[in-house]
Amino acid sequence: NFTYMIDMPEHEQILRDNADQLYDDNKQPVKVEAVLQQMRMARTLQVGLVYPGNGVVGLGGGSMLEAAASMKLIHEHAKEWYVDTDKIVVQGSSAGGHLAACLAMFWHTKWLAEMADVTNDILKPAAMFLNYPVITSGEYAHRGSFKQLLGGNETEELLELLSLEKQVTEHTPPAFIWHTYTDQSVPVQNSLLLIGAMKKYEIPVEFHMYPVGKHGLSTCSRLTAMRDGTGIQQECESWLPLAKRWLIALRDK
Repeated sequence: NFTYMIDMPEHEQILRDNADQLYDDNKQPVKVEAVLQQMRMARTLQVGLVYPGNGVVGLGGGSMLEAAASMKLIHEHAKEWYVDTDKIVVQGSSAGGHLAACLAMFWHTKWLAEMADVTNDILKPAAMFLNYPVITSGEYAHRGSFKQLLGGNETEELLELLSLEKQVTEHTPPAFIWHTYTDQSVPVQNSLLLIGAMKKYEIPVEFHMYPVGKHGLSTCSRLTAMRDGTGIQQECESWLPLAKRWLIALRDK
């Protein structure tokens, strides 16, 4: 699968231990020294790394580290950009919702902080904002998302780790979530499973389930409609003012 490796001694050793299994994004073999050279120039490099028990190194690949890097960048420019770093909300839709929720679930872990070269407090979001998110790798999974995420390395261990309803802890931040009952691509059970897990920890959730609407509606209006006119769902348009109200309440808390 494809992942980001960081110029750290531990990752250099992983590369050397698996020198015969390194590939670039065209699936062509690459040499360890060439990878290390680029890592040291660019700090990170996307490479294919396939070996048994790759654990969290394969988790979310580059996207996970890009999310972490974004948090670091925002903190670094907080004064310049007038950002309250205690009120940063991570947002994502569909498979992007899975990425946003990954950051919300794993921000406090040692491995993510080490991979991103930051302290955990930098990675901590105040809340997560999820539109029709991919959450579970179980019965109601959107299989295509996990296939893309894991690049064919869909081991039982990684699927369990990435089934985010199973990763909720007392560190998980509050959430705003909306979904449609008739979503045929990412079943509404994805959101319901996450909400159920968060309820066990009494983590606040504002959830809106709309009775009709396909997957990927975005604003549900002509603004994001398809050329054939599909994607307009007036019944769901209220999620925008509801989200605005939720965000204002979070800001003013």
